[in-house]
Amino acid sequence: MIIANVRVQLERELGYGLEERSWRFLIEKLHVADHLYHGLSLSALADRAREIKLREICLALPDTKEGIAWKHPVFRVREKMFCGYEELDGKMTVGLKLEVPHADLLAQDPRVVRSQYFGKHAKWVSIDAASIDDWDDIANLIMESYLLSAPKQTLGKE
Repeated sequence: MIIANVRVQLERELGYGLEERSWRFLIEKLHVADHLYHGLSLSALADRAREIKLREICLALPDTKEGIAWKHPVFRVREKMFCGYEELDGKMTVGLKLEVPHADLLAQDPRVVRSQYFGKHAKWVSIDAASIDDWDDIANLIMESYLLSAPKQTLGKE
């Protein structure tokens, strides 16, 4: 019963329902009951759930893999990074590479922070993960970042 109540509270914190598969992962792999017993906060558990959702989206793309850079999870296509999940100013964020005009437009949103990393044709932005209410929108941004990073062979454009 306690675990069921935690799921309801966690879904309220996230602002969306968890797929059964994601919830099972949290229960089995993260040992939710143990974390709660040892004092893991609901917001920390929500951060882990968001990380799981991000991982599902990124690893569904061809030739991607997860790694660690600067002590946080990053996602690469071949060896080029296209997405990361990191803490900035005490908030967990999703970092993405976007085309310059799109990054500039998105950066006008208060939930988005420009990154110091940028190139000639693309800029990195970080989105406050707790503010994400539409993961389909985030999946589209991840796809843009992926397409900017993927080698031609991966995209079939040899």
